[in-house]
Amino acid sequence: MWGNIYKITLGYGYQPQRTALFLAGLVIYSFLPTIMLGSHGALAQTDKTATPGRRCTMSQEINVAMDLGLPIGINSSLARQDCDVPKKQNLAAVWLTNGQTVLRAMAWACVLLLTAWFGGAVRKT
Repeated sequence: MWGNIYKITLGYGYQPQRTALFLAGLVIYSFLPTIMLGSHGALAQTDKTATPGRRCTMSQEINVAMDLGLPIGINSSLARQDCDVPKKQNLAAVWLTNGQTVLRAMAWACVLLLTAWFGGAVRKT
Protein backbone atom coordinates (compact mmCIF):
# COMPACT_ATOMS: atom_id res chain seq x y z
CA MET A 1 0.00 0.00 0.00
CA TRP A 2 2.80 2.42 0.92
CA GLY A 3 4.48 1.68 -2.42
CA ASN A 4 1.31 2.65 -4.31
CA ILE A 5 1.01 5.90 -2.34
CA TYR A 6 4.67 6.64 -2.96
CA LYS A 7 4.29 5.89 -6.68
CA ILE A 8 1.22 8.10 -7.09
CA THR A 9 2.35 11.07 -5.03
CA LEU A 10 6.12 11.15 -5.55
CA GLY A 11 6.62 9.05 -8.68
CA TYR A 12 9.23 6.85 -6.98
CA GLY A 13 11.24 9.96 -6.14
CA TYR A 14 11.53 11.27 -9.69
CA GLN A 15 8.53 13.63 -9.66
CA PRO A 16 8.38 15.50 -6.34
CA GLN A 17 6.33 18.25 -7.95
CA ARG A 18 3.35 15.86 -7.79
CA THR A 19 3.50 15.86 -4.01
CA ALA A 20 3.95 19.62 -3.85
CA LEU A 21 0.92 20.10 -6.11
CA PHE A 22 -1.08 17.60 -4.09
CA LEU A 23 -0.20 19.48 -0.89
CA ALA A 24 -1.19 22.81 -2.46
CA GLY A 25 -4.47 21.26 -3.62
CA LEU A 26 -5.20 19.99 -0.12
CA VAL A 27 -4.61 23.43 1.38
CA ILE A 28 -6.84 25.07 -1.22
CA TYR A 29 -9.50 22.37 -0.78
CA SER A 30 -9.50 22.95 2.98
CA PHE A 31 -11.04 26.37 2.34
CA LEU A 32 -14.25 24.84 0.95
CA PRO A 33 -15.55 22.96 3.99
CA THR A 34 -14.43 25.68 6.39
CA ILE A 35 -16.29 28.43 4.56
CA MET A 36 -19.31 26.28 3.71
CA LEU A 37 -19.72 24.79 7.18
CA GLY A 38 -18.74 28.07 8.83
CA SER A 39 -21.83 29.66 7.32
CA HIS A 40 -23.93 26.86 8.86
CA GLY A 41 -22.77 27.49 12.41
CA ALA A 42 -19.53 25.51 12.56
CA LEU A 43 -17.60 28.68 13.42
CA ALA A 44 -18.53 31.52 15.74
CA GLN A 45 -16.83 34.58 17.13
CA THR A 46 -15.15 34.00 20.48
CA ASP A 47 -15.54 35.83 23.77
CA LYS A 48 -12.59 38.07 22.86
CA THR A 49 -14.66 39.88 20.23
CA ALA A 50 -17.31 42.56 20.62
CA THR A 51 -20.03 40.18 19.40
CA PRO A 52 -19.36 36.70 20.80
CA GLY A 53 -21.42 33.85 19.34
CA ARG A 54 -22.17 35.60 16.06
CA ARG A 55 -21.15 34.32 12.65
CA CYS A 56 -17.52 34.91 11.72
CA THR A 57 -16.59 37.27 8.92
CA MET A 58 -15.25 35.89 5.65
CA SER A 59 -11.68 36.97 6.44
CA GLN A 60 -11.88 35.23 9.83
CA GLU A 61 -13.14 32.05 8.15
CA ILE A 62 -10.29 32.19 5.63
CA ASN A 63 -7.75 32.54 8.45
CA VAL A 64 -9.25 29.56 10.27
CA ALA A 65 -9.25 27.58 7.00
CA MET A 66 -5.54 28.28 6.57
CA ASP A 67 -4.89 27.25 10.15
CA LEU A 68 -6.85 24.02 9.80
CA GLY A 69 -5.58 23.16 6.31
CA LEU A 70 -1.86 23.71 6.70
CA PRO A 71 0.00 20.84 8.29
CA ILE A 72 1.86 23.24 10.55
CA GLY A 73 -0.32 25.72 12.44
CA ILE A 74 1.47 28.89 11.37
CA ASN A 75 -1.17 31.38 12.41
CA SER A 76 -3.13 29.31 14.91
CA SER A 77 -2.90 31.80 17.75
CA LEU A 78 -4.06 34.68 15.57
CA ALA A 79 -6.66 32.90 13.46
CA ARG A 80 -8.51 31.15 16.26
CA GLN A 81 -8.35 34.06 18.68
CA ASP A 82 -11.43 35.78 17.24
CA CYS A 83 -13.16 32.94 15.39
CA ASP A 84 -13.27 29.30 16.44
CA VAL A 85 -15.49 26.25 16.72
CA PRO A 86 -18.15 27.13 19.32
CA LYS A 87 -18.03 25.51 22.75
CA LYS A 88 -21.51 24.10 22.19
CA GLN A 89 -20.84 22.14 19.01
CA ASN A 90 -23.50 21.40 16.42
CA LEU A 91 -23.39 18.87 13.60
CA ALA A 92 -21.64 21.28 11.23
CA ALA A 93 -18.86 21.88 13.78
CA VAL A 94 -18.35 18.14 14.23
CA TRP A 95 -18.12 17.60 10.46
CA LEU A 96 -15.69 20.51 10.15
CA THR A 97 -13.45 19.28 12.95
CA ASN A 98 -13.35 15.68 11.74
CA GLY A 99 -12.95 16.59 8.06
CA GLN A 100 -10.12 19.00 8.75
CA THR A 101 -8.37 16.37 10.87
CA VAL A 102 -8.36 14.03 7.88
CA LEU A 103 -7.15 16.81 5.55
CA ARG A 104 -4.38 17.77 7.97
CA ALA A 105 -3.24 14.13 8.22
CA MET A 106 -3.07 13.93 4.42
CA ALA A 107 -1.12 17.19 4.32
CA TRP A 108 1.33 15.86 6.91
CA ALA A 109 1.81 12.75 4.76
CA CYS A 110 2.69 14.98 1.81
CA VAL A 111 5.14 16.99 3.91
CA LEU A 112 6.79 13.78 5.14
CA LEU A 113 7.09 12.47 1.58
CA LEU A 114 8.68 15.73 0.43
CA THR A 115 11.05 15.66 3.39
CA ALA A 116 12.04 12.08 2.63
CA TRP A 117 12.62 12.95 -1.02
CA PHE A 118 14.66 16.04 -0.12
CA GLY A 119 16.71 14.07 2.40
CA GLY A 120 17.46 11.45 -0.23
CA ALA A 121 18.36 14.08 -2.82
CA VAL A 122 20.71 15.88 -0.46
CA ARG A 123 22.39 12.64 0.61
CA LYS A 124 23.05 11.59 -3.01
CA THR A 125 24.81 14.83 -3.97
